[in-house]
Amino acid sequence: MISQARYYDLMIFGLRSLFDYDVAGTAPSDVLSRLVSQGVRPILAVSQEYRPIQRVLLAYSGSMESAKAIRRFMQLQLWPDLSIKVVTFEHAPQVANELLTDVADYCRAYGCDTEIEHVAGSAKELLLQHATDWNADIIIVGNSVKRFWLKKLLGETAMRVIQHASVPLFLSQ
Repeated sequence: MISQARYYDLMIFGLRSLFDYDVAGTAPSDVLSRLVSQGVRPILAVSQEYRPIQRVLLAYSGSMESAKAIRRFMQLQLWPDLSIKVVTFEHAPQVANELLTDVADYCRAYGCDTEIEHVAGSAKELLLQHATDWNADIIIVGNSVKRFWLKKLLGETAMRVIQHASVPLFLSQ
């Protein structure tokens, strides 16, 4: 997969098949870390059940990596006529508003209906529930937290979303 990825703009995997099952005797987190560390991204992890993609939740931390994930998703133009919600967590309201406004303007430049929301709590704890409440068809996740090796590559929030999401994910860095 790693050697083939250099010739593709996007790698598509089953959300559960890649992350929940033993691949060639390797733990799922090891497979994911090897893919990401070798530059396999963006990754579209699709859910088992088909769903049309119309409502996109962009999780934006304000980091450069998070912005890169959003840019990559928007540039690929995978689906037409998207409704986008950009959400950020944990920032002070003034900082959050500035971050959200900039991203919303960027998405609107691509012709997407875009709304914004600041959530005061932790993205790690609240992102999936927020996606469910908004009825998101896909979640766009980049990196923001850098602690341990795998978390350095994807971030704690991204790892939690990967492990527990039921909707497709677009993972990038």
